Amino acid sequence: MRSKNKKIKKVIFGSEVQTIPDYLCSCLDSLTEANIPDNVQTIGYRAYYNSRYLTTVTIGSGILEIKAEAFYYRNSSSLKEVYCKATTPPIIGQNAFSPYVTIYVPKSSVEDYRAFWSAYASKIVGYDFE
Repeated sequence: MRSKNKKIKKVIFGSEVQTIPDYLCSCLDSLTEANIPDNVQTIGYRAYYNSRYLTTVTIGSGILEIKAEAFYYRNSSSLKEVYCKATTPPIIGQNAFSPYVTIYVPKSSVEDYRAFWSAYASKIVGYDFE
C-alpha cells in the first residue's frame, strides 16, 4: 500500500481511538513525527511502515501492543527516537522498529523493557516523562 498524499504533515487521533489500524499511515512521505495518545492500546501491523521521513515517535502510556513492522523502514531509517511512556512494556512484533532507533522508556522500567524487548536491549534508555 503506497500513499499518494504527500501533503499530510500530522495525524491526530481522537480520545475514542484505541487501535491504529494496519497500514493506516504507511508510506506517508511528508510525516516527520507521530504522537500516539494515551488512549491507544494497539498499533497495527505496518501502521507507519516505510514512512521514510518519520524521525520521532511518542507512544502514550496506554499502549499494550505494537505489531510487526509498525515503525519499520526497509531502507536506512530516518527514525531516530521513540519515546514509549508505558511503565509496562507492551508486546511487540518482529521488526517493530528499525535497528537504528534509540528507545526512551520510563527510568523505573528500563530493565523490564530490556528483558521483554531483547532485540532492542542496547537501544533502550531511561527517561523522565512528565
